[in-house]
Amino acid sequence: MCINFVNLSTAQSANRAKEVGLRKVLGSGRNKLVAQFLTESVLVALIAFGFGMLIAYLLLPYFNTLANKNLQIPFSAPSFLPIFLTVGVVIGISAGIYPSFYLSAFSPIKVLQGKMRLGSKSTGLRSSLVVFQFTVSAILLVGTIIINNQMNYILNKEVGFKKDQVILLHGTNMLGEQVETFKNELKQLPSVVNVTISDYLPIEGTKRNGNSFWNEGKVNVDERVGGQAWVIDEDYLNTLGMNLVEGRNFSKNRSSDQQSVIINSEMAQQLALNDPIGKKISRGGEQLYEIIGIVENFHSRHLERKLDPCAFSAVLAHRSCRSKYKPETWLASWKTSKKNGSSLIQILISVTLLWISPLRRCMIM
Repeated sequence: MCINFVNLSTAQSANRAKEVGLRKVLGSGRNKLVAQFLTESVLVALIAFGFGMLIAYLLLPYFNTLANKNLQIPFSAPSFLPIFLTVGVVIGISAGIYPSFYLSAFSPIKVLQGKMRLGSKSTGLRSSLVVFQFTVSAILLVGTIIINNQMNYILNKEVGFKKDQVILLHGTNMLGEQVETFKNELKQLPSVVNVTISDYLPIEGTKRNGNSFWNEGKVNVDERVGGQAWVIDEDYLNTLGMNLVEGRNFSKNRSSDQQSVIINSEMAQQLALNDPIGKKISRGGEQLYEIIGIVENFHSRHLERKLDPCAFSAVLAHRSCRSKYKPETWLASWKTSKKNGSSLIQILISVTLLWISPLRRCMIM
């Protein structure tokens, strides 16, 4: 606003040059002219502020609806009018101080004789202000495009798993040996598609560990590959929508899967495994695990960080082993089907009733 006012005032100086010349001839001093121009500038700023406030008042309900906010203009606040007038006066003086001194400096003789090239002396300042405006506009435009691209990237980036319609249930390690029973009961709910048990989730701030991996027979020969070792069950990949690109998933009917792992593509790449299915890797330099599947890479941390190599092992071969699985923070995840139209509230109510049932409490006790 200030820059536009300065540009317009100096560019249209010809319209007021004769007025300034005549007033000076009739005895008006420069101070009076400066005061007049500043007063005009302040009045213009206050009128513009008034129109702006009226437009904001009329459009604010639509903005609140669009942004889901409840913003209000505090007309009744005691400080509103003083702040309004103070800001208007400050902006008016800031915008009008240069044009007022510029216009009041005209020589009445040159103006009345038509020898003065009006507006030409201020072209340097006007050009600088225009360049400044265009520079600021370009920076804001580029910044808006970058932010828009970043938001689209965050919203549409494939992270390697599906987090929509997935609910987490924390602290269920208190179930003890009833883990399997509770999981089966959750699966019987009409809105539930999959249920899984695991300490680990591919989101920032959840449980992590650090392990060393080598190819079979390469311990203390090759450089170790640092990565994650997560314990999951046979429903983990399906519940979180992870894509198994090669091999197979765990099966609770195969006791040999207790000595098997599923690794992500990043782990296979860092171990330099071209055909990893059926090969064995060592975790910690001790026990060997056979690779039975390759899962697509997934982001378990912020997107700017590198992908973590990860190996999934299973707790599923024997029911006795599954009942003894008591992680510190046991997590149950389930996904609702979009076809049945069940709401989140309905699902939470169903799960809560199942959790607090008298039979459940008796089993826990």
